[in-house]
Amino acid sequence: MPLIHPTFYYGYAVTEHWLLEQAAKHNLQNERTELAIVSVAMRIRGLAGLLGYSLLKRVMAPPAGGGPDQEYWCFALATNNRRECLPLFRGKGIPPVSEDSYQLLKEILGKDHPPCWYPYAG
Repeated sequence: MPLIHPTFYYGYAVTEHWLLEQAAKHNLQNERTELAIVSVAMRIRGLAGLLGYSLLKRVMAPPAGGGPDQEYWCFALATNNRRECLPLFRGKGIPPVSEDSYQLLKEILGKDHPPCWYPYAG
């Protein structure tokens, strides 16, 4: 039986609430929550110049104040899954993408740290 490795994504995680706030701010709200989330994520990825170079994925992470892992939406820039159309993990301590490729996304999302690796929530 082949060994199956969990999928991880390298990027920035945000809450669904934050994405829905952004959807309202950009007049992209929709009665179907998932359509509003996809629409605003595409807009953000486009503004960051990453539309063809990133994906939106569900990931798990602990909340900022601690506690059990919760689901977040991740603007994924890389992965360890060869089936995805993203740069791959290159080794421990080696960033899979250059800082200049995600700097604008970092700014748009209001983050003050480099991207992180998150386990897929699927």
